[in-house]
Amino acid sequence: MLLFIFILSSCNRLKIDNINNNTSIETSIDELISYEKDSFIAPTSNNQNGIKITYNCNNGFIYESKTNEKNKIIKPITSPSKKASKFTNWYYDEKCSYPVDFNKEVSIPTTIYAGYETDFIELANMVSEDILYSSIQIISRYYNSSDTSFYESSGSGVIISVSDKYYCLTNNHVVYRPNEYRYNKYEIHDSFNNTYNADLLYYDVNYDLALLSFDHNGNYQELKPIYFSNSLPNINDLVISIGNPLKMMNVVTYGYYEGIKKYTANPDTVYKSNINFNVIHHSAMVKDGSSGGILLDSNLRLIGINFAAAVNSNNEYEYSYAIPYEKIIEFLNNYIKNVVR
Repeated sequence: MLLFIFILSSCNRLKIDNINNNTSIETSIDELISYEKDSFIAPTSNNQNGIKITYNCNNGFIYESKTNEKNKIIKPITSPSKKASKFTNWYYDEKCSYPVDFNKEVSIPTTIYAGYETDFIELANMVSEDILYSSIQIISRYYNSSDTSFYESSGSGVIISVSDKYYCLTNNHVVYRPNEYRYNKYEIHDSFNNTYNADLLYYDVNYDLALLSFDHNGNYQELKPIYFSNSLPNINDLVISIGNPLKMMNVVTYGYYEGIKKYTANPDTVYKSNINFNVIHHSAMVKDGSSGGILLDSNLRLIGINFAAAVNSNNEYEYSYAIPYEKIIEFLNNYIKNVVR
């Protein structure tokens, strides 16, 4: 039997810094995350007693309707769209093997799935030309004023909002300050080799997430916030991971979505990563330094933040873990509730 060991893909608590509790600020979750608009028009039914039909567009959007007066599935007048892909048909199954017969009556609630042919070369080009501008590297330095020595670690992050400043997400364990150090500095590196000083705004060890901000420094138009997905992929759908393992910038790996599974925090690291909820399992490889990096669906929308990997007793990579987008939204809502007024 192989023994599986769960390791954080980058190591590094802190107190909340740079928060003026006497200042009244109003904000909402919509100011911190963005969703890309969908051009698909879901069918509407005049049959109030119709059977529920779910249209899974396989691109992060899911819609509901009902059957028509003859209890047949209504065929949409528009086709869903997906990055670097051509829509093929609607199917009864997630693997898109059995086309929907819109002339056939249904008797039970039914989900149908959009199928696509993907141009993977174009998809890779789109990642390189667009998504990489949402990816950042985070250098954490910890030191004591009494000496010149310092401890340094690196991790990954993603820009989620651009307003008065850039706002970015990473893992809590990426910005964790070891107890033997009194002070910390955070440095952001972007895809254009620009460097920024960042402030830690909020963290939560139980989500293993941290929110930072940094000034534009005249580069306002260069970096881009990531779009969030509205749903998780289907099992075995393509996923894309972007991070900075071993301090290498913007390493892109591809894998497959393996589902949501229970995760129990490693007892040795609960002081900086205490996740005890269901997380994403996927096969896009991550390594040390990938923590806080982007996990995308095949429509290039954020579905999670990578935080750990599993290796076997031979220290061989097995699979990766990511914090689902719903937990990220919970974390950001807690920030608004507990810090922002």
